Amino acid sequence: MWVMSRSSRPLLSRIRVPRDLDPSSRAGLMLAAVSVGLSYQPNLLTRKSIDQGIITGLSGLAAYTWGTSAHSALSALGSRVGGRRGQVAGDALVVLGSVAANRLLAWREHEPAWRSSARLGAGAMAAAAATGMASRVIEEIPSTPVRIAATTGGVAALGGGVYGLTRLMGQQIGASELEQFRASRDEGLGGVVRAIREIATGEPEDLNQDQDLTVDPLVATGIGLAVTGSLLSLAAVESRVTRLWGRGVASLFGGTPEDHATVARGLTAAATVVVGALALKFVDRELGNAGEGMEPAHATPPDIPEITGSPVSGRSWSDQSREGRRWLSMVLRPDTISAVMGEPAQQPIRVYASLQSATTKEGRAQVLLDEIDRTRALERPYVALWSPTGSGYVNYVACETFEYLTGGNCASLAIQYSVLPSSLSLADVKRGTDQTRMVFAGIAQRLAAMPPEKRPRVFLFGESLGSQVSEEMFEGMGVFGP
Repeated sequence: MWVMSRSSRPLLSRIRVPRDLDPSSRAGLMLAAVSVGLSYQPNLLTRKSIDQGIITGLSGLAAYTWGTSAHSALSALGSRVGGRRGQVAGDALVVLGSVAANRLLAWREHEPAWRSSARLGAGAMAAAAATGMASRVIEEIPSTPVRIAATTGGVAALGGGVYGLTRLMGQQIGASELEQFRASRDEGLGGVVRAIREIATGEPEDLNQDQDLTVDPLVATGIGLAVTGSLLSLAAVESRVTRLWGRGVASLFGGTPEDHATVARGLTAAATVVVGALALKFVDRELGNAGEGMEPAHATPPDIPEITGSPVSGRSWSDQSREGRRWLSMVLRPDTISAVMGEPAQQPIRVYASLQSATTKEGRAQVLLDEIDRTRALERPYVALWSPTGSGYVNYVACETFEYLTGGNCASLAIQYSVLPSSLSLADVKRGTDQTRMVFAGIAQRLAAMPPEKRPRVFLFGESLGSQVSEEMFEGMGVFGP
């Protein structure tokens, strides 16, 4: 039988299991509730219920981790200055200071990264301190059941209130913008066309017809309740473990339990960041492998000289990305164009520089320019430079429409800057912009050397993140262009 020694009794007797949340845990929980509400704000892309659940869960976890660790550090510093009053005063000073910092560091166009980072940090500190002040108000309630009820009610009110406010504001802003668009659209010929369409179809045009179609209200409500319950449970467990840790370490090594709890929460926050970064890196690698993978349907290159990757092109088919192979192998044939348009057609040109075609931006730009020269693409009367999405996808509907309307007497050019979805390729926009600008500069040089009457009409097309690439490559060039 195990017998407790006398030396261990004082240590265990000094460790008491808390019955509710400490102020920092409650502050983190309140901040998480705000984050959960904000995660439901309208977006440009529709979300499925499972996507919303993941976004909501990760947002709440990140906010809770930051709120508890930041406010715990603020409390430890404030207690050294003036005890409990010092903690309250410290929270208030942080809020006021953060608001002032945000005013001084107001957003500016083309601002440096340090400025936006400082503004973000100030806002995050203000959020942690503000929820900490609200937490301390609840802490003053003498009855534990009432404190727990106040915490639960406050969390529900914060999450639900922020959710309702963001949805309401989003709908009002969207309705205002939509009304302005409809007013300008209904003027002149646009109104006549819309009226004819409504008479022909018998249905009014609804520009919001796909709004929230993929979100199941019952599932979304269930997700919200599950997230709320999970956060409450997480906060309760974290608060108890942290308090026990702080008291235990203080009993063994000295110091205050609050300081040791702050260190523990800081380490937890750091571990959360590391785990999140590793998870993101894993997802990035897996998506990258998928983006480079070979599909059986597109394993054989088309035997068309005008296509990159064909046997006569000198470019390896295996070096093309998944989206590149799809786009190149699905090029329209002259007989297909003729069958639709009722006229003789030519073989359209499609050339592509994949991410793996070279190791540098300059190298990929040169690969595409070499393909343009090899296929004599600029001798076609119509040339389109397509800026793909983050994954390298080129809109085949738009491209085929271009080829149909030109009778195949056209050339389509594309250069890839990433193999990941656009939401994970935001940091690659500069690479895409730089190399696309190099390609366009090379095209401009070649056009300048051609007689004016033989120069083709050049079109630009960008989709998703590619639209930003197409736009930003002309930034700062004024009216003269490249």
